[in-house]
Amino acid sequence: MISPIGSATGAAVEAISAGRVQKQTEINGPSFGEMLEQMAVGVAQSVRNAEHVSARGVAGDASVQEVVEAVMTAEQSLQAGIGIRDRVVNAYLEISRMAI
Repeated sequence: MISPIGSATGAAVEAISAGRVQKQTEINGPSFGEMLEQMAVGVAQSVRNAEHVSARGVAGDASVQEVVEAVMTAEQSLQAGIGIRDRVVNAYLEISRMAI
């Protein structure tokens, strides 16, 4: 038989108040800031790579296809980075407007 939700909630509240439930202090995976840093580094590397391939293309060491692929990859990375930045800024502005 399925137990009612009220009794499960009551048991959880009792466990928390009795100190039997401990707060998880270790978080698996990177933090939000680390993820943003990794994204920014990836975008910068993509742009640097596109610049390098473009310079090779001007010198005649890279084909037009390689240059176009590198530039398109850099553009996509940059657009994704800008979109994430805009969302973070909008979230910050929304939080700053909240009444305390």
